[in-house]
Amino acid sequence: ARNGGLEAANSLELYGRSARFNAPETKIKGLIIRAEADLAIPGKLTCAALEVAGAVRADAVAQQVTIRADGFFQGTLRTPHLTVEEGGGLTAKIFAGADALTV
Repeated sequence: ARNGGLEAANSLELYGRSARFNAPETKIKGLIIRAEADLAIPGKLTCAALEVAGAVRADAVAQQVTIRADGFFQGTLRTPHLTVEEGGGLTAKIFAGADALTV
């Protein structure tokens, strides 16, 4: 961690009922939120790939976002590639498309 942030060079897979990162910034290569997980990230989340099968509340920037059938994302989302499976939930301010990462 630098400057109170959380960084991971590889993917991070999260399970469990509820978790909260108290870091101002989280940088992770890949983040997988499993079905039973409920995650709140108060600071900015930056990752190459975000897969949501549980619930997450965040301000996220990701190259690829997949919200699975039982997943739910809430917050702000910036991504050029967004997939929401049937049954997946999304309540967010969304910046999508080729220039989404530069907004």
